[in-house]
Amino acid sequence: MNTINVNDNEARIEVEKNFTDTLYLEAGAGTGKTTRLVNRIIAIILNGKANLQEIAVITFTGAAAAELLDRIRERLEILLSDNKITSKQYDHIQFSLTNIESASIQTLHSFAADMVRQSPIEAGITPGFEVADEFESELLFQDFLEIYLVIIQF
Repeated sequence: MNTINVNDNEARIEVEKNFTDTLYLEAGAGTGKTTRLVNRIIAIILNGKANLQEIAVITFTGAAAAELLDRIRERLEILLSDNKITSKQYDHIQFSLTNIESASIQTLHSFAADMVRQSPIEAGITPGFEVADEFESELLFQDFLEIYLVIIQF
């Protein structure tokens, strides 16, 4: 991953035009990260660099992932009626829309779980494992903490 030392405007342009490097976006709330990310994904699709299903979009929250998916779907649907796109771009858009539910737009946790599910034995995990929800995680952590505190007292 390259570190880019540029002013904010140049960085925003870089996000939408640089298709060869892996980029990491970090900025405060309301600064346009989601918009830039959607623009980048759309540009990658329109330029034929990848279909939506070949792009991994990783976020921290389920709400952010859902918003990204909604915005991407909306932009792709709008582009279908744009008479300025080529027939090849139309095909890329149509393919991405038709298969949008298989797009990898998810949280870091769900992405990691999907990766582990592909090779659970190699990861030392029981096949068919389930990821604990927030409530289950809290209970498991409390159980672990109680056992740990008992052990360190000896």
